[in-house]
Amino acid sequence: MTYRWLEQDALAADEDLLTGLYGLLVAAHYQTRPSDLQRLLDGPDVRVLSALLDGRPLGVLLAVEEGGMPPELAEAVCAGKRRPRGHQLVQSLAQHGGWCEAPTLRLWRVMRIAVAEPARRRGIGSALLARLREAAATRGVDLLGTSFGLDASLLAFWERSGYSPVRLGHRVDPASAARSLQMLYPLSEAGRPLAEAAGARFRRDLPWRLCRELADLPPETVAALLRGRDCSDLPLDEADRRALRRFATGGQDMEELWPLLWRWAVRRLAEGAQGPEAVALASLLQGKPFEAAALRDGLSGD
Repeated sequence: MTYRWLEQDALAADEDLLTGLYGLLVAAHYQTRPSDLQRLLDGPDVRVLSALLDGRPLGVLLAVEEGGMPPELAEAVCAGKRRPRGHQLVQSLAQHGGWCEAPTLRLWRVMRIAVAEPARRRGIGSALLARLREAAATRGVDLLGTSFGLDASLLAFWERSGYSPVRLGHRVDPASAARSLQMLYPLSEAGRPLAEAAGARFRRDLPWRLCRELADLPPETVAALLRGRDCSDLPLDEADRRALRRFATGGQDMEELWPLLWRWAVRRLAEGAQGPEAVALASLLQGKPFEAAALRDGLSGD
C-alpha cells in the first residue's frame, strides 16, 4: 500500500485517479455534490491524501486548513460579527464554545475520509489519519479536527486515533439525520490547552444534557460518550455506598435515591459499564424506562 499526497493540478490531469477517488467519496454515502469536485480541484486550502494499491485508489482523505486569523478578526468571529468562509470548525469553537483563541490557531479539519468496501477494517483509515498527523505536525499545525453525524461506530474509530469529543449539536442535522459531533486532536503546545479544556467541559456538561435535548440519543452512544469522564465532581462517600448496597438487596426504595443513583450512573458509565447495565444506566440518565434489575446487577459487583 502506498500513501501519497496529491497535487491538485496532477489530480486534475489524471482522469482515472480522479474518478476513482471521487467514487470512493460517493460510495461512502457522503452528500457529495458537483461543487465538492470543484473544490477538490480548485480549493487552495484543501489537502488530498490517497491510499493506493498498484495505482488503484483504496482510500482517500480530504482535509481543509482553517484558522490562523489575526487576533482582531478572531475577536470579531467570536462576537458573531464576522464569518469568514471555509473556517467551519474554528468558528464553531469560538462562537458556540466561547474559545475565542480558536480562530488564531492553525487547524486542519478532516472533511472526508473514505475506504473502499472490500478494503475496510484493515487499518487504512487509521493509516491515513496517522500520515495526516505527521504532515500537519511538520507544518506547524496546532490542531486536527473533524465534524460528522454522530454514530457509535464512527465515534469509536476517531477515539482510537486519539481524537476527543468537544461539542455535540443541539439539533439533528436534516442532511445526516444525526447531531453533528466535533472532535479535536492537539498537535502543538498552543493547541493542547484548548483541546483538553474543551474536551473536559464537554464531558463535564454531558450528563446534565441527557434528560433534555439529548434524551433521544441511543443508550449505547451515551455510554460511549461518557466513558472516561472525570467524576471528581460527583463524589460518593461511605454513607452513599451503604445506601447503594441496600438498594442492591432490595432494602431501599428507588424513589428515595434518585440523586444518588444519578451520580452513581454517571460514574459507572465513566468506568466503562457495558451491555444491559450500560443501557439501563444511560436510560436512567435520560429519563427513559429501564430494568431496575440491571442496575442492581451492576451494584452487586461493586
